[in-house]
Amino acid sequence: MKKKQLFILIICVVLVAVIIGVVVLVRKPKTTQTVTATPIPGTIQIIVDGEVKDSLKLTDLDTMTKSKFILYTQSFEGVPIQDIVNKYLAEGTLNESSTITVVGVDGKTASVTWGALATADPGLFLMKTDVIYRLIGEAPGLYSQDAWIGEIVSIQIATNG
Repeated sequence: MKKKQLFILIICVVLVAVIIGVVVLVRKPKTTQTVTATPIPGTIQIIVDGEVKDSLKLTDLDTMTKSKFILYTQSFEGVPIQDIVNKYLAEGTLNESSTITVVGVDGKTASVTWGALATADPGLFLMKTDVIYRLIGEAPGLYSQDAWIGEIVSIQIATNG
């Protein structure tokens, strides 16, 4: 009788361990990585947590509200990156540590947290030059023209930061 009870106890312990292991694997936070987006002429891919959510056409950006800002004593006009992100994500989806990464056709990237964007002055903008959009502006870690991104192929959003 005691052997039978011990055997049942061992089976229960093993089952609980397996269930805990499955829960840990399922709840494991996604790691952020730069997804290689295949450039589609005339579009910017919107990638959320590693999955392509949509492709933003440059003509769509033409219809979005632009803001004027001054940078290095020059006046510019562009679409705030926050407006583009808010177009694809429900309000409250992002927190201060959520990361926005803009990727250029040459593989160059620029990343900033959602919290840093909220306090950046003037912020980051997509500015049209000829037939492409460029990322320009100032935000933590992106203070020089060297950090700006030329021809943009994707905007990648990691909601968990």
